Amino acid sequence: EGNYTWYHWTLSEVFSMNLFGIPMNGADVGGFAGETTEELTAKWFQMGSLFPFFRVHRHHSYSDNDPFSQGKILYQTAKSCISFRYKILKYYYMLFMLQRNIGTIFRPLFFEFYNDETTLNEYVINNYFLVGKDLLCIPNKNHLNKTEVLGYFPKGYNWFVLRTFT
Repeated sequence: EGNYTWYHWTLSEVFSMNLFGIPMNGADVGGFAGETTEELTAKWFQMGSLFPFFRVHRHHSYSDNDPFSQGKILYQTAKSCISFRYKILKYYYMLFMLQRNIGTIFRPLFFEFYNDETTLNEYVINNYFLVGKDLLCIPNKNHLNKTEVLGYFPKGYNWFVLRTFT
């Protein structure tokens, strides 16, 4: 349960680093310290693979959390997430080139949709993020036994499920 707390805070930490002018950052997927479950590590892969900096890193005194060490769920999730990340990598490169160390590339929804009051909702702020202004991500930050996520898509945009196009 302890690593679930760190998993929950990961998104706000990445937001903060972007606001401090450090856009190339991310989290230690699976948590640096403490033990975690296969299901939590799989969720962490799903969210962490979309951060600007993505790595699986762990203190040597804890059990491994690489995709090969825990089980089939983690292996399949990691394979899918890493594959998807490579497909959108050129988008990240473009964002970093256009940004030129000014502003953020990873941000809360209300940065882009500031006239939409729903984007100021605490649930939306804590659970949704944008990569650039065009890639909306809704990770599953629910407790482990929940597999569905509440989705909100601001009006005035044509939204597509990107994973069906890649």
